Amino acid sequence: IGQFRHSRDILRAWSQPGDITDVPSLNATNASDEFLSDRNIRESDYLRLRFIQFGYNVPKKVLDKIGFTSLRAFVSGENLVTWSKWRGFDAEALNASQNRYPTPKTYSVGIEFGF
Repeated sequence: IGQFRHSRDILRAWSQPGDITDVPSLNATNASDEFLSDRNIRESDYLRLRFIQFGYNVPKKVLDKIGFTSLRAFVSGENLVTWSKWRGFDAEALNASQNRYPTPKTYSVGIEFGF
């Protein structure tokens, strides 16, 4: 149990006779049965803003005055927002399990120019 990350649901696990919960006891005798059950199947539909970029191309009139053939400024982002009911790290992960790292967010700012 200690080698994987768990949600706070683990705090509701059955531990004493008479406990009423939807989370079974956590012990070595039932650990191997975890993958034989459909109890942990979850909806993993998601909608993600994968990539967006905003840029500005400097007009030719201005470029002629400053000696450039092209000049462009931009800002972009990847994986900025994900809408999902999924409670793990990342609904897009191949296994969609809790021991995978999420897809990183990336921000970029830049200037492209030519002489």
